[in-house]
Amino acid sequence: MNREMTQFAGWRSALVALATLAGVASALDVDAQPAPAGGCLDGRVRIEGHLSDDFRVALDEVCSRLEGADDIDPDVVLTLRAEGTHVVVVASLPDGRSAMRHVGAAERLMETVEALTVVPVHPQPILSQLEYSPDAHVARPDAPPELTHAPAVPEPTAIRLELGAALGGRVHATPGYVGFTLGGYAALRVHAWALALTMRWDPRRVLLRSDASHFEVSGLGVGFAVTRRWEPRQTVSVDFGATAAIATQFQEYERAAGEAWSTSTDARVGLLARSLVSRGPIRWLTILEADLSPSFALHPVRVESGLPRIPYFSLGVTTGIAWSPG
Repeated sequence: MNREMTQFAGWRSALVALATLAGVASALDVDAQPAPAGGCLDGRVRIEGHLSDDFRVALDEVCSRLEGADDIDPDVVLTLRAEGTHVVVVASLPDGRSAMRHVGAAERLMETVEALTVVPVHPQPILSQLEYSPDAHVARPDAPPELTHAPAVPEPTAIRLELGAALGGRVHATPGYVGFTLGGYAALRVHAWALALTMRWDPRRVLLRSDASHFEVSGLGVGFAVTRRWEPRQTVSVDFGATAAIATQFQEYERAAGEAWSTSTDARVGLLARSLVSRGPIRWLTILEADLSPSFALHPVRVESGLPRIPYFSLGVTTGIAWSPG
């Protein structure tokens, strides 16, 4: 009888020992599985180990952020593993991809979780949310955009007017005459080229040497000039060109019977150089011009025998102003 009681006590002790071991194993198994965070009801956040109080407070904020957020990836599962004073955050996806971050301070837990879980949200275009209404001044989403054109900038006028007047001196030959001259022009300019109507008046020419008494010559000419402009600087313009004119010479002399006068007309060709200085509509003008009468050069003309011949060549320098409306 005593032996049977002894065997029963042994079996009871063995059963108690097995139950104890089963309880310990069950506890160990429970601790090994990640426990869901108490504040995250959807189970997307799990905890391994014991989190400090400050990390638990930060975890509650994280759970509040995750609940109902539209910018959080719904497939991400977060695991927070306590390692001493730090927490390791692991973000896992169902396809096996994962990312891990070490967080040393509780106040940085939120920004770390957002960096691992937030995805960009693409809002629907505003135009696609609008409905077409005949009364609304809004273009339909499927209508092509209207092209808006910038106001046309008027191009500079192709043809420009230029007027000029100048006063100076002129030397005539042969024989030698000197005198004052007054000239002017009206030009139509197209870019660098210009066609001008020219006029010149020589009120009096005086012979440098002559035995004739009271012999005076004056002249008037009208013609055309074709020039091309070169602008080495913004404030300097230089024109080069050729001229053609009809000139009339007026001679006044003394006869035995009294004073007499006569006229002679010839065609002249020449060259000119013109410079304009300064900016603006009014500019300083300087003209250097030379002309030649081919007929007078080949066939000398005298009013009467013994009187000086009519000059066939002249060279003049004048200065004045030029105006252009811009």
